Formats: sequence, C-alpha cells, structure tokens
Amino acid sequence: MSKGFTELELQHFLRSVKNEKFGLRFRYHAYLGLRIGEVCKLQVGNIDFDKRELAIKSENSGKMDSLLIPLDLFKETV
Repeated sequence: MSKGFTELELQHFLRSVKNEKFGLRFRYHAYLGLRIGEVCKLQVGNIDFDKRELAIKSENSGKMDSLLIPLDLFKETV
C-alpha cells in the first residue's frame, strides 16, 4: 500500500497550508524526500544559493548529503 500523496493530492494539501514557513517545509519534505526530522532541522545556512544545493545531515547514516533543489522550489525559497 502506498502511503504517499498523488501529485493532485499533494497540490491540494499544499494549497491548504496557510503558514508560508510550514508550506515551504512541506514542499522540501515532498520534493526532496527529506525525513520529518531532517526538515525540522533545516536552516538558511544549509543552502548554497550559488549552487542551488541543500546540505543536510542524513538521519540514518549521519553523513552530510548535498541535494540539488528543484528550480521552482528554489524560487519559492529566495
């Protein structure tokens, strides 16, 4: 059984989130596949604005990972 949202369900859910900060965090969770704990620890300092990359510490391995932020999500961030 899939527990994920369909694209339509995700768009409906994101439109219903009224708090911009939470909406942006949900978008990072959905579009980058971040775990909730990883999303909660996000800070502006984690973003390399020149490379459009997000640096996060993986909850499972404890290693630093670098993820390319999709352009639409990046535009919402800046």
